Amino acid sequence: MKKSFVLYTDQRNAIADLSQQQKGELLDALYTYADSKEILSFTAPEVKIAFNFISQQIDRDSEKYAEISKKRAEAGRRGGRPKKQVETKKANAFKESNGKQTNPDTDNDTVTDTDNDTDNNTAESCDVNGNKPNALLPEREKEKKGSVNDQREKIYIKCLEYYNNMIAYYGSSMKKVKALTDLRRERLAELFRLYNTGNYQTAICNAVQSKFCNGQTRERKKPVDYDWLIKVDNFTKAFEGSL
Repeated sequence: MKKSFVLYTDQRNAIADLSQQQKGELLDALYTYADSKEILSFTAPEVKIAFNFISQQIDRDSEKYAEISKKRAEAGRRGGRPKKQVETKKANAFKESNGKQTNPDTDNDTVTDTDNDTDNNTAESCDVNGNKPNALLPEREKEKKGSVNDQREKIYIKCLEYYNNMIAYYGSSMKKVKALTDLRRERLAELFRLYNTGNYQTAICNAVQSKFCNGQTRERKKPVDYDWLIKVDNFTKAFEGSL
């Protein structure tokens, strides 16, 4: 059983507006939840909101931990990870000749071939100015770009989950969302150029409690949907509490 949990820096905005006493209450609730999955009662809605946001990440981390533990246990039952063929080759990489160790011809050929392949690929992948196209960026740069995109995708998914949780928590008549579409990615990307995650939480909480957004006013008889809400102009009004 996992006996720890992780707090992330991108969760800081979720607790920024809490008092020191409320932060202590939240931390105690997170320890209790991570240890026994028990959800304590809260003295204020904003503490509950922050708890919901962070506890979802605790659940995801616990699922990953359980999956890794299961794979390790299965590997242990099979006698551990089999040795790579490369290790066998290394053991035979040197031959004895007249009591001395010398590199066989195979190693020299491999080095020569690798160098030639690298040179050829470099020449073919460069344009007339010697610049590499994006498709052939160094692996570290590709990994860095990939990790940034993955992190952004996780934040967008959290945004949808938070919206659904607040609808349930406040009993809003607004409809929950089920998919992260390209349109929603674009609008969320635009929002986060102007606002942070704490601002997002404030806007969502204001919206799900708004009579206008729930379709309970003379001007609006039908609840708004998520796509309408995350348009910059509408989101700004929600954040300011003017809907």
